[in-house]
Amino acid sequence: MKLKALMMSAATAALLAGAATAEQHDGDSEMENSAEAAAEEAGDAAQEAGQAAEQAGEAAENAAEDAAQATENAAEEAGQEMEEAGNEMEAEADEAGGEMAGEGQFTSIEEMTVGDVTGMSVFDPEDGRIGEIDYVIDRGDGAEAVIGIGGFLGLGEYTVALPISEFELQQDPEGFSVDTDRETLEQQPEIDESEIEELPDDMMMSELMSDEMGNDMGENSEMGESEMDAGMSDDAASNSESGSDSGSGSDSEMSEGGDSSDSGEMSEDGESQSNN
Repeated sequence: MKLKALMMSAATAALLAGAATAEQHDGDSEMENSAEAAAEEAGDAAQEAGQAAEQAGEAAENAAEDAAQATENAAEEAGQEMEEAGNEMEAEADEAGGEMAGEGQFTSIEEMTVGDVTGMSVFDPEDGRIGEIDYVIDRGDGAEAVIGIGGFLGLGEYTVALPISEFELQQDPEGFSVDTDRETLEQQPEIDESEIEELPDDMMMSELMSDEMGNDMGENSEMGESEMDAGMSDDAASNSESGSDSGSGSDSEMSEGGDSSDSGEMSEDGESQSNN
């Protein structure tokens, strides 16, 4: 009886152990399956993340390439625009320079303004540079150009004034020539610049030249009138002297004629009385 009970207990224990082992084995399998599933899910997630990262990298690379291409295109367009603008500016500058050069080729001083004359060089008959014209003035006797001789940057200059009529425009060397030299001009009295006022730059030299010619004509007219008056006075004086001489001669002749006639008559009367 005891043996049977023991065998029953052993059998029961074996069944319980087998059930526990089976349960444990099922639990392990379930855990293993869960781990594998989790690993698979993690792998899938990692793969998806990698694909997303790859796609993002490709998108960023494409965007960078597009941006670089756009920047390059913009730079090329900007460069072309700048080049075109530079060409236009250069063409305009050449055109303006040509116009200025054309305008600068004056043929006479009358075509120039005071501003054109100011700053131009002055040369002697041997093309030796004397100085430059500092400004133009008019002290009432006609336009004059003030020449700055020597000095540096306007300092220490010896300034003299010459009438505009003494300046002759020349092209080579470009400037004005005068019929004198530096040494001669430096012997002239220096002009007092504090007592003079320069003429405006926009005044035409032709206007000043015409005024000067008018003054010269007026002076010549006055001189002519003076000479005519002096000549008329001389002629009147000469005629007066001639008249005086003629009158004296006539009186003398009349006196001599009268004396002769009286003497003749007296002589005849004397003879007549004597014969009687």
